[in-house]
Amino acid sequence: MDYKLGILGWPLERTYSPIIHSYLGSICNLNVLYQKIAEREINKTNFKDINKNFDGYNVTVPYKSLIYNLINEESSHQLDNASHEINAVNTVSNFENKLIATNTDIIGINQTIKSFDLDFVNKNILILGSGGSSKTFQYMFSESNEIYVASRQGGDNTIQYSEVDYIANEVDVLINTTPIGMPPYEDQILPISHKKFKNLKVFFSLGYGSNIFINNSFEKSVLCIDGLTMLVAQAVASFNIWTSKGVIFDDVFNKIKERLSNEY
Repeated sequence: MDYKLGILGWPLERTYSPIIHSYLGSICNLNVLYQKIAEREINKTNFKDINKNFDGYNVTVPYKSLIYNLINEESSHQLDNASHEINAVNTVSNFENKLIATNTDIIGINQTIKSFDLDFVNKNILILGSGGSSKTFQYMFSESNEIYVASRQGGDNTIQYSEVDYIANEVDVLINTTPIGMPPYEDQILPISHKKFKNLKVFFSLGYGSNIFINNSFEKSVLCIDGLTMLVAQAVASFNIWTSKGVIFDDVFNKIKERLSNEY
């Protein structure tokens, strides 16, 4: 069976997702065409065009919340409970012009916690960024932790980056959900002072690749985790939704990691 899939975002100069899904298709003997859907802006017109041309697609920066809103406007479409709570989606399926959307980032985050044996309970967690990925982390961790959110502009329940220094000494876990660390922003530095985080235990950045930690000067005792495990786990979950296959993360992660290292 043929599947026309893609990833919707901007700028999408470089993304690992086509390589991951091409490999998953090959091991399942499926013809998977996975394309970049690079859109500078999304409106109702080009959103309809995208849905006419794809069986399913992932959603990345900066559109996770916008696509949720567009799907939520149409009663014929379907969103799961978690997506409603988060107000963001990253996986859209198109079944005979009915869109079904969910957020497999949750699975990606849970797999990262499992793979690195993390304990995110009763912690002071600072999340950088206020977009769709940030909302997912807030949804997952706010019940059992103290959550702070920082962004460039600040806003409701969000501080500005310039105010981070005032709470940095209390932070146990720092999570970067901004585009910094992701292509093409791998070499940019975070808009905070690393030296202020005296009690930091974990730095988790959604970026991935060899340069993700090059500009970070946290103490050596800080566990630094990139977003590769999360990326692959959410991709496997999306692939299984689209194809009804049962690919298991542990069976494919090392092979995918090897392929990605050969590509970049």
